[in-house]
Amino acid sequence: MKTIYLIPVIAIAVSVVFMVGCKSQEMVREEENKALIRDEFEEVWNQGKLDVIDDIYATDFIKHIFARPDVHGPEELKVSATMFLTAFPDAQFRIDDQIAEGDMVVNRWTGSGTHKGELMGISPSGLQVTWTGISIYKFDEGKIVEIWVNSGLLGLLLQLDSLPPRHSEAYISAKGGKDNRLKLTKEIPLN
Repeated sequence: MKTIYLIPVIAIAVSVVFMVGCKSQEMVREEENKALIRDEFEEVWNQGKLDVIDDIYATDFIKHIFARPDVHGPEELKVSATMFLTAFPDAQFRIDDQIAEGDMVVNRWTGSGTHKGELMGISPSGLQVTWTGISIYKFDEGKIVEIWVNSGLLGLLLQLDSLPPRHSEAYISAKGGKDNRLKLTKEIPLN
């Protein structure tokens, strides 16, 4: 009779141990993913070590940046990073908050630097600027496969005094289809 009662107790105990083990493995993976992003911020963006990109990113990764074209793969990311780090050679980024859940990591970050090179057609100004952003990373097999970035581009442009004059402006419309980014289509008055 006692054996009959032990079987469900043992089954429950094994299930609990299994679930705790799985959760523990997931927590370890989440911490590894967070550490990988901290390393990426330090090595790629703060130190300019672009060769690290090949170790961190999947070959088919995509970076989505609001109102900018998507970046596809490590080679395009290196081009994008070179452009940015040329514009801000002393750029420094810090992670203000970092949250992980499963295969996703979210960073709230702050960047700063001196505008010493051309950026999106904006001539070097020599101005020290600071901007913030939020990036969401998706991982697969220990590599970054997708990123969604929403940064304070407007604030950056304001600091660089690079917005069009108040009375000349952009008529912005979303381009339909697969590539859904904003396009400047014609000038209109703001008032």
